[in-house]
Amino acid sequence: MRSTPATSRALYVDEEGKIVVRHVPFPEPQDGELLIKVLYSGVNPADTKIIDFFGLKNYVIGTEFCGEVLEAETLTSTSFKAGDIVAGVLSGDQSPPLRLTAASGLFNDIGLPLPPSVAQGTPDEDVAAQRGLW
Repeated sequence: MRSTPATSRALYVDEEGKIVVRHVPFPEPQDGELLIKVLYSGVNPADTKIIDFFGLKNYVIGTEFCGEVLEAETLTSTSFKAGDIVAGVLSGDQSPPLRLTAASGLFNDIGLPLPPSVAQGTPDEDVAAQRGLW
């Protein structure tokens, strides 16, 4: 099994209901799970509005993500392998720690390996420059 960090940074709702960046434990994958390092995660209005609506505390927010598969050994019935770049959408019941299984639907319907034809690695400064044009 590959060595993984002990913690990861996450956008987190603290004990007072405030959004902070916090280090959270990096989960060890169990049987039927992939370990995915989130590279990018969107935060949309629903992510922030549910904090007050549901009174969330001690909660990692965010639903959409793009990440790299770090470990796939515990999920034998998959074509995913370490190093694959994947994207997905989560429901709110998988936090914290984030646990995704085949039963969550991620690996069947929602989790998508990005094909090599999808451009990866557009530098942030290029994207920022393009945004300024419109």
